Amino acid sequence: MTGGGDDDDDALIPLRMVNELVYCPRLFWLEEVAGAFAENEHVVDGRAAHVRVDRPSGAIDAPGGEGEPPWKARALSLSSATLGVSAKLDVVEETEDGAVMPVETKKGRAPKEGLWPSDEVQLVLQALILRERGYRVERVAAYHAAERRRVVVDVTEERVARAVTAVEEARRVRALAHPPPPLVDSPKCPGCSLNAICQPDEVHVLASADARNKGTPLNDAAMSPFCNPVYWRVNDGFAWP
Repeated sequence: MTGGGDDDDDALIPLRMVNELVYCPRLFWLEEVAGAFAENEHVVDGRAAHVRVDRPSGAIDAPGGEGEPPWKARALSLSSATLGVSAKLDVVEETEDGAVMPVETKKGRAPKEGLWPSDEVQLVLQALILRERGYRVERVAAYHAAERRRVVVDVTEERVARAVTAVEEARRVRALAHPPPPLVDSPKCPGCSLNAICQPDEVHVLASADARNKGTPLNDAAMSPFCNPVYWRVNDGFAWP
């Protein structure tokens, strides 16, 4: 997939990529558009936490069904042409009041309140996909493996608005020919699997007018007329500055 093409506008965006967009727009672009991928300990830990929920099991009843006992399904693939997204839901379970609730497994710890913004958007969009199919979805949940704790939040109008806006932003960023700038002094960057490809500190140093005036060796080289641009290459020749 490449940026800037009209044909991409109608392609479904995976919800895990919308999660990445909220977490870091540059990370989203590098993975979704450039196809960049790298592993580190966080990626491996996340895969381990998903071993159970990645195995399809159970079955999802028709909306309004009265099956006994309440059902639970794992690794459920769904999509929405209306929202323009596709998803693999870790768990969907029927609650005691007859509603259904998507539950996403996360390897780390929960924030002090609610869900992390990227996880909230991902789960609310799952809820909207299920609602399109006639299910009543009032709450969503994230299971945080590091502390073995489930966090449940309501699907409010405000959360729905944020989720829909995130999809629109993902579509806009996906159409860019070049990646967005890196985050600035973010604690997210050191543990990111694409840190070596993104190079947030280096990009900001070279883009900073103040840094150029300081005469550091890196910036002296960057400002030299004999210095050529540096490109990172992925996927058999795709390059970006």
